Amino acid sequence: MPKLINHEARRADLVHAAGELIAERGSHAATVRAIANRACAAAGSVRFIFPTQEELLSAVASDIVARAEADVDLRTRHYRKPDMAPSRLAAALPITGEAKAVWRVERELGLGAQSYHRYSRGAVRLGRPSAASFSGR
Repeated sequence: MPKLINHEARRADLVHAAGELIAERGSHAATVRAIANRACAAAGSVRFIFPTQEELLSAVASDIVARAEADVDLRTRHYRKPDMAPSRLAAALPITGEAKAVWRVERELGLGAQSYHRYSRGAVRLGRPSAASFSGR
């Protein structure tokens, strides 16, 4: 009997593994083999789910945007009135260890404010980072 695989869960595992690798060691470390090893998957399954590296990195970027939007909404849901803007901003800004890791992935993938609208709408094209975006290492 063939093994039943939850493709959505596998996809999420691969995206999470790629994000971790990029946060820890940079985008150059997010090879198919390294991602497969991190996610305890076969390299072929990475290519089956993400035929190109661009599709994989785009999925990582989309995941970051979705998590960031959900996180800000969760932390600021009590501050919806216009006179609460300073409190809303303060609630949205805490920098945690996870937020720093997400920031490193964003930097590695060249995601700036102009890129967020593309990924929140599901586009699959990545903006290429400029050399200046890596000068802060």
